[in-house]
Amino acid sequence: MRAMQHPPLARILDALHGAGAATRHRRLLVLEGSAEALAELAPILVSPGAPWIGHRAPPGVDPLPPDRAGELLGTELHRAVLDCTAGFWPDALAAVAGAVVAGGVLVVAVPHGWGQGDPLAARCRRLWTDAPGVRWVQLAEPWPHVAAAAPSPGPVTPAADGPWRTADQGRAVAAVERLIRGRKRRPLVLTADRGRGKSAALGLAVGRLLGESPLQVVITGPSAAAVAPALTHAAAVLGVAVRHHRVKAPNGGALWFMPPGELWADPPAAQLVLVDEAATLPVPLLTGLLDRHPRIGFATTVHGYEGTGQGFALRFRDALDARTPGWRALSLSEPIRFAADDPVEAAVGRALCLDARAVTAETARQAAQAPLEVAWPTPAALAADEAILTAAFGLLVDAHYRTTPADLQRLLTDPTHRVAVLQAAGVVLGAAVVVDEGGLVERARVIAAGAGRARGHLLPQSLAAHLGLEGGLPLRAARIARIAVHPAARRRGLGRALLAAVIQDAQARGLDYVGTSFGASVPLLRFWRAAGLRPVRLGVRPGKSSGLRAAMSLLGLSAAGQALVGQARAVFADELPHALCGPLSDAPEALAWALAREVALAGGPRPGDAAVLAACLAGARGFDVAVAPVWRAVWGHLAAHAPEPEPADRALIVGRLLQRRPWASVGAGGEAAAQRALREALSRWLSLPGPPGR
Repeated sequence: MRAMQHPPLARILDALHGAGAATRHRRLLVLEGSAEALAELAPILVSPGAPWIGHRAPPGVDPLPPDRAGELLGTELHRAVLDCTAGFWPDALAAVAGAVVAGGVLVVAVPHGWGQGDPLAARCRRLWTDAPGVRWVQLAEPWPHVAAAAPSPGPVTPAADGPWRTADQGRAVAAVERLIRGRKRRPLVLTADRGRGKSAALGLAVGRLLGESPLQVVITGPSAAAVAPALTHAAAVLGVAVRHHRVKAPNGGALWFMPPGELWADPPAAQLVLVDEAATLPVPLLTGLLDRHPRIGFATTVHGYEGTGQGFALRFRDALDARTPGWRALSLSEPIRFAADDPVEAAVGRALCLDARAVTAETARQAAQAPLEVAWPTPAALAADEAILTAAFGLLVDAHYRTTPADLQRLLTDPTHRVAVLQAAGVVLGAAVVVDEGGLVERARVIAAGAGRARGHLLPQSLAAHLGLEGGLPLRAARIARIAVHPAARRRGLGRALLAAVIQDAQARGLDYVGTSFGASVPLLRFWRAAGLRPVRLGVRPGKSSGLRAAMSLLGLSAAGQALVGQARAVFADELPHALCGPLSDAPEALAWALAREVALAGGPRPGDAAVLAACLAGARGFDVAVAPVWRAVWGHLAAHAPEPEPADRALIVGRLLQRRPWASVGAGGEAAAQRALREALSRWLSLPGPPGR
């Protein structure tokens, strides 16, 4: 029989576990066959503590859905089964691969002919075939029955010297402890590949510190699950339990999780703040936390499921150098759960581009002198060109704080996604991801009525839901989802050239408009405005993980698209003045001013406004009884493209007149002093006489 050509699966597993245990490595076993054949093997594959990840599982097996595979991060598995017979889940593959320990086996089940029509699966097949530490088995039907599963060996761990597993981890623990014991304003930046014990080091250090004194320590990160390993290790040191994302020491000290947005908006009285997986958070938020907390540490994964520390370092280094020149960096390279040069780490990392890197800074600087060209490779061409794929995806990972393997899958498999690659002398210097949206003709009525949504289509559905512009649903748009330029080649017009190529491509394809959605900041508003994209919306609430409000900017291309953008800008102009003194009253002053600059209000001063304004500036009338005339004067001056006021004057004008903040929050010395300062600021900006004695 054909099935008898294969050795029993139990013997294969036994051999793989044994070979891995001998070298402190892991092994990857790929089983190619039908779901029915895989189900027959479940009694052999499943062992205590070995999860089955997939949307379905054989009888008697409780599966973990792929979208919950991130819960395995921080756990230690000796075997795991990822069932991809009904679909490929790259995020789940990355997560479960990071949880398998030395001597363990990661089993990936795939259907017959896996890779046909799927560029990412085809890439995995090409890279894994004959790769070291990877065993590929074709499942014949029926597979010979084997009654008992081979036992999984116990974990093989290095000898511990103290509570840490490696010397690297011990150095990290000491560095975190120095944040409290050393001088203020000496932040720590801790970077590591996955599996190096970074999060555990944070927890071990805090547990030891809490054992000595009743400190209050806050840890933040993209989610409570992401920082769970740190909380668990701190609790273990103290001999207590983690309750509601909090570790409470017997002496009253505590370590607890706060979402980044909440930590930014309402900072607690804490002696130490730790930011785990910092690469997943935007730099403006990290910079704000750096300014507010004199004792702070940042930790992040260099490559992998959680983000990239390389891009984090590039984007955040300038802020660290400017604000805290005494900051310290520490990198962990020694694996905790397995030995160096692990074949599973190499196989999964390369296949999912977890190790993708942009070209070196020197290569980028030299290439940037050559003529530029923009190409639009097909998904198949991109998947087949290792150099372009890794360089372009490396740029996207470095530039954007939330890039996962699923993003790679979308680039290579989703027909609505297009990739623009900017090159010079054959070197990748920039990349953009463009998503086709709109054309919602048949579903427009349902969406407009709020009775349903179409998956994706962020721009047209946001225009309909938030601005009431349902007429834009049938129009076709190109959304610039991501754009990146090599850091060493910035400020040379490369970003503008790449954006111009994207806009030209959209025009050539007959689309109606281009747009983008991004975490609002003044530099990004200026970047998009320089390319012609004007803001039409600002979210009223900051994102919980980023702390930034979502902004949307558009550029009309066709006549219908230009009309839509004009309508959107009119709605924005009508809403913004009211939002600034309502839900946007706590928006950053510079952002509020930049947006106000974009709005030209209809109408103008009314009869008598000039006299009221003069009385206010002379001190004969209070601002609180002349709100409307002064407000109209400010917006009218903005509409006339008035020059920028001095920074201190601008802060007063925005804080009190545009955002209507209390007097106590916009000036020092009490209300009377704040009113006088505002009179002087307005008189300078409006070029009008001010209060007597100025």
